[in-house]
Amino acid sequence: MKNVTPSIPTYVISLERRQDRRRHFVEKNKDKVLSWSFYDAYDAKGLGLTYNDLKRMGFDTNQTWKDPMDKQHLSVGGIGCFISHFRLWEICIELDNPIMILEDDVIIEDEFSYQNIIGLLDEGYNLIYPGYAEMGSAKPIEGRIELVIPDYPYWASSYIITPDSAKILVNDKIKQNIIPVDEYITTKLSMLNPIAYKKRIIHQAPKKGRSDVDPRWGENRSYFQDFNVHSYNYGDSVQSLAEFIQNLPDNDVVIVYEDESKFKKYVENEIARKLIYVGNIIKKDDIFALNDGYQKKFWGDDGVIEFMPNLTEGKDDFKSDIYAARVSKIKQNLNYKINWTDTEYDFYE
Repeated sequence: MKNVTPSIPTYVISLERRQDRRRHFVEKNKDKVLSWSFYDAYDAKGLGLTYNDLKRMGFDTNQTWKDPMDKQHLSVGGIGCFISHFRLWEICIELDNPIMILEDDVIIEDEFSYQNIIGLLDEGYNLIYPGYAEMGSAKPIEGRIELVIPDYPYWASSYIITPDSAKILVNDKIKQNIIPVDEYITTKLSMLNPIAYKKRIIHQAPKKGRSDVDPRWGENRSYFQDFNVHSYNYGDSVQSLAEFIQNLPDNDVVIVYEDESKFKKYVENEIARKLIYVGNIIKKDDIFALNDGYQKKFWGDDGVIEFMPNLTEGKDDFKSDIYAARVSKIKQNLNYKINWTDTEYDFYE
């Protein structure tokens, strides 16, 4: 065995409930990594993390971010992954020592050597990728054909980070603008001194079927609802609606309806789900409505909600008996449509 006892603590990020993955890591990497321990990943999915929970923890999402590959929204797994890495960066700072961060689906090749990693640290490199995917154009290093300077490193399944690098990554701004961890590290690359192995000496195991660990892969991806849904009965006046939304965040969603007896909490949850999973509904105008053709199917003959129909973009969205829209869109419509000196408000004049 070529590895010497390391001076680099190694943390393997792993969901505590996924003992099968932990066993697989040990089986594949036995004797290849020393002085390591499992680090319990933040289980956003298992804990049923809500947007309010996230904000109470001092975090928030970048609500404008879309995956550059599939243009989708941030996933629940992506939230948990980011928090797990962020907390390990804080540990790196507390230890005042470089650490190696691995995810539990990696396989370490025989070429991996702590001695070589320590040598690169001694040269002043403060972010080292033993394995990654290059999405840009890595720069070669003269005289060192096995190493490159990464340009757009994808994946954060294996890397060595120093306290100086961790201090750059840990800040309040990113806590309030979470994006996937590999995308975030890339945005800070010019402030770091990174280096990477051209041929991966640590790589991720091939994926089969669904995954609840890799938040970007497979049909099991669950998008995070980073807004709250409110309901409002417009039976009184538009002024009341204006007062209702005036202190709500612009990204929140309000479902406006007329008949409260037919309206159930189930609708709020289902509309939120549709907003997330059917992204094209909100990409154009951030507004959608249930048109008249769905009313009977939607309410059922006995007035009980039987199921949630597919939501369609209405041509006259604000004329629907039920509509849902971003707070920002409602404010825009109110400011445009309403003469605030009137005592009676005609929303559609």
